[in-house]
Amino acid sequence: MTSTNRTFALGLGVLVLAGVAAASWVAFGRDAHAAPAVASPSPAGAALVAATPSPTPGAAGPVASPSPAATSRPLLPPPGRNLLCAEVDDFATAVAGPDSDAWATLQALRARPTPRPLLLALVSNGSSDELVAVDGATGTPTTLAEGIRLSGTIPRGGTGDTLRWAPNGSGVLIGVSGGCNRTAVYAWSAAGISRLDRFIADLKPGIDVAWSPDGGAVATYEEAASPIRPPPRFVGIVQPDGTPMLTLQPLPCDDCAPIGPIGWSPDGRWISAAYQEYGPSGERAAGVALACMSDACAASPGTRAWKLVLLAHANPLGWRNGHELVATATVGGHRRVVAIDPDALPRKQMRVIATGASNILGAIPGDRLLVADPERLGPDGYRTVLAVRDVKTGRDRLLWRPGLRVGVGFELLGASGDGSLVAVSNVFRPGGPGPQLWLVSTVARRQVMVATGRILAATWVPPLP
Repeated sequence: MTSTNRTFALGLGVLVLAGVAAASWVAFGRDAHAAPAVASPSPAGAALVAATPSPTPGAAGPVASPSPAATSRPLLPPPGRNLLCAEVDDFATAVAGPDSDAWATLQALRARPTPRPLLLALVSNGSSDELVAVDGATGTPTTLAEGIRLSGTIPRGGTGDTLRWAPNGSGVLIGVSGGCNRTAVYAWSAAGISRLDRFIADLKPGIDVAWSPDGGAVATYEEAASPIRPPPRFVGIVQPDGTPMLTLQPLPCDDCAPIGPIGWSPDGRWISAAYQEYGPSGERAAGVALACMSDACAASPGTRAWKLVLLAHANPLGWRNGHELVATATVGGHRRVVAIDPDALPRKQMRVIATGASNILGAIPGDRLLVADPERLGPDGYRTVLAVRDVKTGRDRLLWRPGLRVGVGFELLGASGDGSLVAVSNVFRPGGPGPQLWLVSTVARRQVMVATGRILAATWVPPLP
């Protein structure tokens, strides 16, 4: 895989991708960074709760369980086999095939006598990819599977790859994109690895995934086989073993589709996603789509229809009070933090709860936001400063003032369960060989650089159930 296969949006100091699972937040996608100690507006009301992204339904049988004996190794295709088209299939064999001890190794790290934060990451080293576990205390990486080849590009409106742990910590969802325009979503656990998405060879269903709060279901993206471009996209619900359960109704608008990370509210009643409406000249409208998952809030029993909230450049951040969606959006020409109560729609669309939202990168446990602000360095330019913002007071506390050699843009990959560590990737490093993975403490002035390749996806590993 080359660095050009997977691109990240660069900003002066901002790349917004939320993805934190926390007791007080439920967030979407991947997370990011913070800014200097400066007072800023405080969102009114209760704490936010981080949610999860989603995949695509369809079932395939489990691959053989991992063997605790052998180490993983690169896989060679048989004669006449298209190597690129087989990448997503080979991924499952590399991670959980008969020659892999990846799950056993990961479980041994989780079972250490002195538990430490552990980060699971899919990384690119140029010629191939690896699945690694990173010790949060020392930054030491342990290779779980190697010889992985993933050359796919980022699906429309989604992330390139996805890692999401089940709420009960028993397994992880892995979304990958490979050659020949193929994507796949796998559920990996002690039982082996199972394919969850519906395999459509010539289309990219997207690989964002979301667990239900009780861990009993998974929300996924599904694209219909159609000559229409972009093809019709739906959200499907499957069981953790891949058994299809439900396909949500199409969005109630012409030529529009849900995009980006899918979220599931903590009370289990609502699924959310951003959406875009496409016209002859491209995007025409955008906003947030919410689907009721309970007969108690559905328009009629058994239906799972969407409600739309028109919002420019909407980016869902998470849930507050268990049912109120919070997002950043452009309101009146300025970036704002808004709250949406799905039960009040369509009577009440949204309310602004904070201004100055352009520097918010994600949410971390403890009613806090990670933000990134540009700090002027005189006539020569700026650098990015990372800080943590208290939601209740609106005040920022400095976390890290990186040197110029580190870079000026960051991506927040996620926060540990207790919020004491955030995993950060520097997106742009002037004159350097490429992005690096950093573990940044939110309670002490400490940062650890991890010797890995480019981070494609990452998630903090919960304690053993």
